[in-house]
Amino acid sequence: MHRYLYDGSFDGLLSALFAIYERGTLPLDIVRAEADTGHLLATPVRVTTSEAQAWRVLRGLTRTGTVALRDLQLAFLTQVSGVEQVLLRFAISQFGLPRDVDAKAAQPLLRQAAQAADQIERLAQQVRREVHRMHAFVRFEEDPSGGFVAEIEPLFPLLPLIADHFIARYPAQRWRIHDRTHHSALIYDGEKARIEATAHGPRRPRRPSPAEEHEMQRLWQTYFQATNIPARRNLPLQRRHVPLRYRRHLTEMRPLLDPQPPSG
Repeated sequence: MHRYLYDGSFDGLLSALFAIYERGTLPLDIVRAEADTGHLLATPVRVTTSEAQAWRVLRGLTRTGTVALRDLQLAFLTQVSGVEQVLLRFAISQFGLPRDVDAKAAQPLLRQAAQAADQIERLAQQVRREVHRMHAFVRFEEDPSGGFVAEIEPLFPLLPLIADHFIARYPAQRWRIHDRTHHSALIYDGEKARIEATAHGPRRPRRPSPAEEHEMQRLWQTYFQATNIPARRNLPLQRRHVPLRYRRHLTEMRPLLDPQPPSG
């Protein structure tokens, strides 16, 4: 049995699928090379990423229209455990089984393959939902070093998916969005955006905001309190629409600020 190791990219995974069908045998597993811990019963096969091979596989996967290209990309972006196997099962549904698979193993594999499109759609929908929440829940604060900064903890590495939204919303500002979950930052300098890796260490203590930032936060909290209707409070509904993991970054969910900013 073989264990295919790829570089962690979408093209790399498609190249691994190409190699599997070229060899004609199903692998024991497909894993990111950086996450490989070895396996006593499997021979590692290191896949070289090829755009040409990836494109050939992609055309085959989308030829029937069963799953859109975007859904394949979004499903892969979840990075959930076993997503590579989901895409392999979908490849089986489109290409058939590799030539050396025996008849005994074929039926369960074909049953799994029939379910792969639904699995991909569910994974893609999870990413879309998370992107929608980021559009709604990102809160910028004035950065003492200049511009504005926001911190998020998304389930998936979706900074590339939210960049256009925030560039269109704040085209004349300098800002950065720090993804604490995946240790990366989306940085916009007023003209173009880039994504950079950030340190994996603990979060540094936040420096006090300027007085203007303090007042803006206080005013927003006051507005939020004034528009709140206690009689219509529905905590289960609120938790469904604003999960707890977002709230530490929402100004309106923090304790009310004092009218005067802290000195110093």
